[in-house]
Amino acid sequence: MDTSGLKDLLASYDHRTALKRTLEEKKWLNKQFRVPHPDMCISESNTASFFSSIWEGNCDSGTTDQITCARNLVGTRWLSDVSVLYMANLINSKTSTALCLVAQHPTVMFTQDLLVKLERVRLGQDIVQDILVILNVGKEKNGDTRIAFEGGNGGCHWTLLFFHVNSPLWYYGDSLGWQFPSNIDRLVSLLQQIQTMSGLTVMCPNIRCELLHDPSSRDIHHTHTCRDKCKLFYPIQTCSNVCGAVSVLMAALLSQNKTSWPNSKAIPQRILLVQNATTYSDYLRRILIHWTINKQIDVQMFYDSFAKSTTPAQVQ
Repeated sequence: MDTSGLKDLLASYDHRTALKRTLEEKKWLNKQFRVPHPDMCISESNTASFFSSIWEGNCDSGTTDQITCARNLVGTRWLSDVSVLYMANLINSKTSTALCLVAQHPTVMFTQDLLVKLERVRLGQDIVQDILVILNVGKEKNGDTRIAFEGGNGGCHWTLLFFHVNSPLWYYGDSLGWQFPSNIDRLVSLLQQIQTMSGLTVMCPNIRCELLHDPSSRDIHHTHTCRDKCKLFYPIQTCSNVCGAVSVLMAALLSQNKTSWPNSKAIPQRILLVQNATTYSDYLRRILIHWTINKQIDVQMFYDSFAKSTTPAQVQ
């Protein structure tokens, strides 16, 4: 086969792949999905037109990263580091009291958007109180959980670490209920560098991390089952594809200066209705698509009081 024939073959493959992707998106966007409560429905007025523009090849429908993020949120697709980083930057643009990082690779943590954010902190325009770190983790051959920013095996799972800058207590949320990463010390070092760059309060000594879900709470099928030690506000998954949506959603909620959730009455009760992230995967993904398309972080639906009853599990 000559060069011209190879190019035609590749073009045909790309066309079939793009068509398959578009058909998947159309099917998913038109399907019914479960919502936790009627009062928690989300507006999808812009979603259809946004995706239609993409399918029609309209280059003005959004930025490359914005389009990638929205499409990665469809169906059961995994969120790429580009998508998670886009959402982290969006979170950072909507708060002056929280800093959201993505620990997928050391260089990813120091993007231009992050440097701009840190400069605002240094100049006193933003006063960061909470740090939220979305982690890309994987399993080693010995079963250890490991953050995937030091080479070796790549990560396959998104989790969330968060803490107040003046507190020695960190919280680690994992929707699969895995153990705390074994190489967390490297991340601590990076966070100390960030704090030095931004002039934040020096990190407290004797840091202690609290797991939001007990990793020993597993049934005979090795599936996590919540027990007394678990913090139920952090969602749990029984599938293999909603971890990214959970991590981003929780980072957004916590960015609203609610880091004291685990030990206070500040926990929005509505978050408990989506504790089963797999059941409400389509709903959670649509929330993030709505935020991506509209370039906003709207968490008010989790805080508003219910107009009527608090009966969960309605179908739209």
